Amino acid sequence: MRVIEARSYPTGRVHRFPGVVEPHQITRLAFDAGGRLGTVELAIGQRVTAGDVLMQLDPGDFALRLARAEAALSEARAALRSANDEAARQRKLFARNVASQAALDRATSAQDQARARVDQAERQRDIAGEALADTTLRAPFDGVISAVPVQSFDSVQPGQPVVALYEAGRLRVPILVGYDVMTQLEIGQKVELHPSLERLPELSGVVAEIGQRSEVVSAFPVLIELTDADEHVRPGLGVEVRVSLPMPEAAEGIVLPVNALATHLMTAGSMKARRGLVFVVGEANQLEAREISLAGLDGTRLVVASGLEERALVVVAGVPFLRAGQQVRPMEPRP
Repeated sequence: MRVIEARSYPTGRVHRFPGVVEPHQITRLAFDAGGRLGTVELAIGQRVTAGDVLMQLDPGDFALRLARAEAALSEARAALRSANDEAARQRKLFARNVASQAALDRATSAQDQARARVDQAERQRDIAGEALADTTLRAPFDGVISAVPVQSFDSVQPGQPVVALYEAGRLRVPILVGYDVMTQLEIGQKVELHPSLERLPELSGVVAEIGQRSEVVSAFPVLIELTDADEHVRPGLGVEVRVSLPMPEAAEGIVLPVNALATHLMTAGSMKARRGLVFVVGEANQLEAREISLAGLDGTRLVVASGLEERALVVVAGVPFLRAGQQVRPMEPRP
């Protein structure tokens, strides 16, 4: 006869929710300029370091534009030097009353225009230099490649996404929970995650976000952030999120498995009245039918509010076949 020893425990219920691991945030990268790609050697799942070269555009046209801009800047600077010399000469002549005010004004105006052309040429040179630098796409942070929607030598447009990556180690699991669970959750609350692959260890996480609005009837979105994900945990991995919450109206009490109830001797209204019946091993190993009051009940456990003392030996197997006064031989009780 299998029995357990009645003990008081803090009561709680483990709620289980299916989920799939996903990146915390996916960043899509694009070139600021359009052009033809070089060789693309990225692979999905590949790890990259901040500053690594991811892709390059053919720099030919951009290098030519930079060379032209630098040549134009050289010409503008030469013109400015000539204008400076002429303005200086006109000022000397004007000082000796050899040149007119109009000639000096024309030389000064030409000097200002030449200086403005140099400024414009420098800006064009800088723009061309930045455009050439933009032909190289680098990783902005340490991450993992999640998508490569282009191939080698494709032509791409400015702003067209060419690679997507996410931060390694920053993973989350979105789940949907019922209203009763949602109202008991707290930001930062710890949860357990059990991967669908048995060879992977149990994971830990915390509640990061709790949705207050349900997009689906009685299903509220909750985001779980993983706190100990290693390189073996990747987006797409199925997990079971386990959340421990207190049983309603039962903070602490004697906890028994549901199969300890002698339901064959209980009336239809017993459970509604939170009353139950269990068999306890009494003196001389005779069974006693004990009426109990229930403080809480879920699918697998019940919490006894009264009617049962600590360390009582409660029968938990073969209950439907028992009767009060029956002589039994209990096995070693399980705590």
